[in-house]
Amino acid sequence: HAPFDDMLRALDRALRSNPRNERAHFYKGTILKRMKRDREAIKHFKEAVEINPRNVDAAREVRLADMRKDSRPPPGSAASGGILSRLFGGTKPDE
Repeated sequence: HAPFDDMLRALDRALRSNPRNERAHFYKGTILKRMKRDREAIKHFKEAVEINPRNVDAAREVRLADMRKDSRPPPGSAASGGILSRLFGGTKPDE
């Protein structure tokens, strides 16, 4: 993670200098996504889109995150491997 940490520090400096730096937000989102820090990444992709709605790469990342969020089963459901699924093996008892 050392190179990523160095890159994030450089991007943080750029964003302190200009908080509306679209490219810095996009690149920070990209690095955070690679580091599996998806929630933080999405915030930066959204900021890049807010600054420039024609940034198709950032808009695609936001759209993909929304699609993934919508396709997840609700927490605790059998499909999500929730506690009821673990207790009852994900099957309904015979009636």
